[in-house]
Amino acid sequence: RSRTAAEHADLLIAVFDSSSPFDTEDAAVLELIRGQRGIALLNKRDLPQRMSAGDLKSRGLLSPTRSNRP
Repeated sequence: RSRTAAEHADLLIAVFDSSSPFDTEDAAVLELIRGQRGIALLNKRDLPQRMSAGDLKSRGLLSPTRSNRP
């Protein structure tokens, strides 16, 4: 059901555990959100960090591009 809902969602929010290294479940989430509009969050920032935004970007998570707004 989650995959079907994600396919039809206007905006996705993906939450990653930053206290754990990137794993196969994280890879599955990245594949699910690829090409979709959304927000990626890193939680558990109070614990030692084992994953960063750079880790997600290096695996294909794209930063938004800015449009030419007046």
